[in-house]
Amino acid sequence: MKQNMDAKEKFILEAFGQRITEIRISELQVSQEQMAINCGIHPQHLSLIVHGQKNISLITLRRLAFGSHQSVSQLCNFKLSLSENKYFDEGELF
Repeated sequence: MKQNMDAKEKFILEAFGQRITEIRISELQVSQEQMAINCGIHPQHLSLIVHGQKNISLITLRRLAFGSHQSVSQLCNFKLSLSENKYFDEGELF
């Protein structure tokens, strides 16, 4: 198994972290600490996720979905911004 993330993988984690932050602020309107409590994860763990520094497990993904009243597919429904994207060709799936 590969230990280090490449730039594309880091970009995906950062985009996912932005999606979590977007949901927390615009839909839940709670602090990061409160969201972590709602999701049953440690606040520091959530901080690493939203900053794109943590590759999460499926269990954590499920906890984030449950705690944010989203489905897993809703959490993963994020766009890789083309203006910031230097890793993927337009239309390329990650």
